[in-house]
Amino acid sequence: MKILCKCIGGSRLYNLETPQSDYDERGVFLHSDLNFILGLGRYEHEQNRSEGKDVEYKEYRAALGLIKSGNTQMLELLNNDNWLEIDPIWRQTQEKKNELLDSERIFKCLSGFSMSERRNAFEASGRVGEKRKESIKEFGFSPKNVVHFLRLCYTGEVFFDSGVYITNIKAANEKVWELLMSIKTNPKSHKREELYSLCELFDSRMKISFDRRKHNYKFNDSVANRLILEAYYPVLTKEINLL
Repeated sequence: MKILCKCIGGSRLYNLETPQSDYDERGVFLHSDLNFILGLGRYEHEQNRSEGKDVEYKEYRAALGLIKSGNTQMLELLNNDNWLEIDPIWRQTQEKKNELLDSERIFKCLSGFSMSERRNAFEASGRVGEKRKESIKEFGFSPKNVVHFLRLCYTGEVFFDSGVYITNIKAANEKVWELLMSIKTNPKSHKREELYSLCELFDSRMKISFDRRKHNYKFNDSVANRLILEAYYPVLTKEINLL
């Protein structure tokens, strides 16, 4: 297994961390075993959740497939520029990112994800974690989920307006970052009704930005297939020569 990229994920990636934030690590890997490249073996997801850490890696082809579907975590890796480790293969992938984006799928993914976060932010029905249940009982909302919702909508708004998929909220807009940090660290200073209206505003702004978008990206399968071939060709030729 070869690491193509590795970075700090979650709230630390967005510059929204607090002292209580968990350690998240995200990345992409390349197989070195022929069984998992051409054979019957399937291994696309490496995950470790122990000792308070959340470490998650995706295999290269799986990562590109998730980017095609608009997956936000993989889009963050595609557009990130703050790395713990990066291989030339992932650099090359980033250079082709405009051909690996898909505006309509990104909108659907952001809309679906944000809708789920808004429901989690204000409702305590169904399967609810204890922390979220306590937050909704105390404040009338879950600060964590409100922040996630607003961040996703703002990310979408900026992307559809400018064609840039941001990761670091503070670097993109300090006023938005201050608002999100205030909700996250000082929830008592915010009211449920105020935040519900704010969520509706951010959601509507993202939808307006999507409708008036100047860039309409379409995922290019040929580019993705070429990247996969170039990444795995050295491994394939080496392994086949050993057979």
